[in-house]
Amino acid sequence: MKLLLALAAALTLIVAVSSAMLRLSLGGAGCTPWPACYETRADHAVQTSLTPEQVPGWHRGVRLAHRVTASLAGLLFLMATLFGWRRWSYSERCAALVLLAVSVGLALLGRYTPSPLPVVVQANLLGGHLLLAALGWMLVRPRLANHSSATTSAWLPAMVVLLMVLVLAQAAIGGLVSARSAAAACQDGNCPLFPSDAAGAFDSMRSNASLPPSMHAPQRQAVLQLHTVSGALTVVVALVVAWGARRSLPGPAMALATVAVSGPLLGWLMRSGPMPLAITVLHSLLAAVLLALATGLCRRLRRA
Repeated sequence: MKLLLALAAALTLIVAVSSAMLRLSLGGAGCTPWPACYETRADHAVQTSLTPEQVPGWHRGVRLAHRVTASLAGLLFLMATLFGWRRWSYSERCAALVLLAVSVGLALLGRYTPSPLPVVVQANLLGGHLLLAALGWMLVRPRLANHSSATTSAWLPAMVVLLMVLVLAQAAIGGLVSARSAAAACQDGNCPLFPSDAAGAFDSMRSNASLPPSMHAPQRQAVLQLHTVSGALTVVVALVVAWGARRSLPGPAMALATVAVSGPLLGWLMRSGPMPLAITVLHSLLAAVLLALATGLCRRLRRA
């Protein structure tokens, strides 16, 4: 059963990577000439009306791989649930139901993707994150009832839950950055921490057509700055969690700290110049990996 879940997790990662490649490349990541090409995508309506000549040739193969792996992953979710339901604990059954419900929801959402509404991008991102989190929960075993907790701080489980909430919030804001074409909003060097006149920036049901087309519009700057601040808070909490788990769970603690720090470093590289597609995709994927690690750590801290 664990092998089946591990295979499902690998397929889910492929789905997440292929989805990010399609979404971010259509949004202008890796385009040339930079940054003029990115600014033309500031109006999200452009992304949903590209001519066949404007769509990269590799999209067809990646889109096919995305559909095939998503279908296989959904089939594995169903198989694992059917064969493992009786032996699973209550929390594992809840995680399995999350897998099934989210996978069906994402399949239905695919009919409306791409969309001019940021909420669709956010729902796709959060859905992928939740799938990896549920798989992380099911793959990790809780500690034994007689396991010594002398090296585990009493506050650690609560901090791990806080970290999971922050990562989900950060992913939602990151989806808004992507949908608003705001990743390069501060590359002119004149970006206030709290931009004024940012009305409508955080309304996920409002398309970019109602916003100023400039890449450096206050609305886009506000979204990007919020993403930066929330990212910094997420890193601080992740490092506190890693420090608290360093003795009882040194391996997961090190992995958690490494992933948490890597995300902002990639974000800084993206803000300081052109955004290569590979770096942008990795930056998006690290949030999902961080949530899966935090979920696994939360599971490990529970008693059987």
